[in-house]
Formats: sequence, structure tokens, C-alpha cells
Amino acid sequence: MNICIVGGGIVGCAAAYYLSKAGNDVTLLEKDDIASKASGFSFGGLLPPMVSDQDKLNLFTDFSIQLHKKLFSDLSSKNINYGFRKKNSLILATSEDELKNIIEFSSGMYFPSGQNPVILNHGEISHIDARISDKVLGGLYINNSYDVDAFNLCSSLWYAAKKYGAKLIKDEVISIDVKNNSVRSIALKYSKKKINTQNVILAAGPWSKLLTESLGIDIPLKPLKGQILRFDNENHPDMNINFWWGANYISTKYDGYLWAGTTEEDVGFDQNIDKKGAQSILSSCIEIFPYIKKLKIIKQTACLRPITSDLRPIIENFPNEISGLVLSTGGGRNGILFGPAMGYIAAEMVLSKKNSVDTAFLNLKRFNN
Repeated sequence: MNICIVGGGIVGCAAAYYLSKAGNDVTLLEKDDIASKASGFSFGGLLPPMVSDQDKLNLFTDFSIQLHKKLFSDLSSKNINYGFRKKNSLILATSEDELKNIIEFSSGMYFPSGQNPVILNHGEISHIDARISDKVLGGLYINNSYDVDAFNLCSSLWYAAKKYGAKLIKDEVISIDVKNNSVRSIALKYSKKKINTQNVILAAGPWSKLLTESLGIDIPLKPLKGQILRFDNENHPDMNINFWWGANYISTKYDGYLWAGTTEEDVGFDQNIDKKGAQSILSSCIEIFPYIKKLKIIKQTACLRPITSDLRPIIENFPNEISGLVLSTGGGRNGILFGPAMGYIAAEMVLSKKNSVDTAFLNLKRFNN
């Protein structure tokens, strides 16, 4: 089957991998480079969202984590290594209310098999990392969680897809042409060409909305800017677990630098770094790890996460309205965690296969209520 995928992030690269591996004729359209947007700048900590144990999102999360493990096994056998590893997490509390909420919420949370979360007090946390501030009262320690080099994950998926015959066209898709309620072609901006296709997976992050609007499909999706600082931690011990608090995180990453984030900025499609973002991250980190103020900032990055109004992905096809179109976007801060599953299910949808995991709760109908 001939299939075009719009977007070279984690979802598009995963879909390209699964479809090309299955023998389909795959063309990936990306206006810049593979993983050049949010997927390539992500922190890469695979921490499942804190939701109720009754939430359907848990099965989807489990499915995606299993895909992460399978991808690592399959790609490692081809000598492709992108830094997937076990890395425990610690969710910190700096107030009695925060600690109480973590304790109460964790009792009703779903945890994947093999995870045995434990509430720790300040003294126990200081045995994990003695540099922790006295402002940290306690936290939730989660074993058996994972971490990945997000940029290399996307690049590795695309490298493998290319080996299976997938093609890349660096151009911007400006329209998806529909006739008689079916996809017929896509139009490109720079080459001014049209590509005939009856199957399109739209996985262009927050830019997906610009194309769906032209088709009369309104989706509650917007970009949310997140900035990250990378510190030179050369003369200090590594942080070998991922620390999380509020919207923030910090840990030593694959490049040896200490990565810390993040901001959540509703600023449209502005992708620029700025001093305000850096200061926000720095102040938050110093409050948790005071020694950070001594470190040199090596790099600052910014990206635009695709965020929906309920902070969950959209995975949808349109068999009655626009046959051949599949939409998979909105991973937000969990884009790398959910990416393999979002790409896998999109691939199943475009092939009209039964979904391997229930995603009906992630379609657009949920926004009609």
C-alpha cells in the first residue's frame, strides 16, 4: 500500500518504521529534518502519567512501554543503540500539601507490573542524593521506570525505516486534497508538486491543526513551548535517577550533561529561547539542588509540544468523512512515552486493521461533550 506520513517526529518515524517493515510503500514528508522539533529536544524520561487505576490511559501507556522494549530489542539486534535504559524516578514534594497529595493519589494510581512505588522522607531521599535541599520534605520513589535519548530514538526509527525502503521528502505539505470523501493527493510548498496518494497519516505535532482546519476538521490542539537547560556537571557526581517536581525535572543524560526543565508557555508558534525561561528553570532547580548555581549552562533549547485541551493524544481516522486520513498527534509532555503506540495504532488504522489496544477514548468525539 502507498502511504504518505506528514511529520518527522516520534509518531511519524514510528509509523514509518512499522509500515515499511510490513512491506508498504512509505513516503515521509518533513519540512526540516528528522526529529528537528519537540521529539528531538525532549527530556526522554518515560514516566507514566499519574492517573487513576481505572483510567483507560493505563492500558495505552502499558502498550507503548512494551513497544519501547520491543523496539530496543529489535533495533539492538541490528546494532542500533539509542540509549534506552532502566532509570528510576523520584517525584518530589516541597510542602506538606504536596506530600499529602502524592501519598493519597499514589494509593489509587495504576502502576505497571514490576513497579513498586515507595513513599520516602527527606532523610531517605538524602541517602539517594545528599545534595538535595532541606526544602524537599519527601517524595514517591518509582523503580523500574525508563529513560531514552529521544533524538536518537527518532533517528534510529527513521534509519531502520529507510533500510526497509521508506523515502524522505524534505518539503512542507500545504494541503491534503480530498475528492468524493477520500484522500487523493497532497500538495507541497517548495517543489510545488503534488503526490498522488489515497492514504495519509497526519503526525505533524501542533502544525497538524493547520492542515485539519483546511479540511473542515477542528481539533482542540495548540503548541506549548518548553525550554530546557543543559549544565556542565563534569566535576560533580552524576544524577542517576530522574527527579521530578511540579512541571520540572533534572537528571544526567546520555551526553554527560545535566538536563533540567521545563517551562510551559502558551506563546503560539514562538520557538525562541529566552532569558526569562532560563531564569525560571534555574531558580526552580536551585531550590531543589542548591549546588546547581555553581554550574555552567552549556546549552539552552526550546520546542513546541502539541497539547490538547484534556492533555491526552488524539488518534483518529475518518472512514465516513475522509477515507484514507489518519490523525495522530497531541502527545504533549508524554510524546516520547506515547510515540511508539501512537505510530503503531496510526499504522493499523491506515491499513484498516483492528487496533491492538483500545483507543476509542482518544478520538475526537470526546470533545463534543
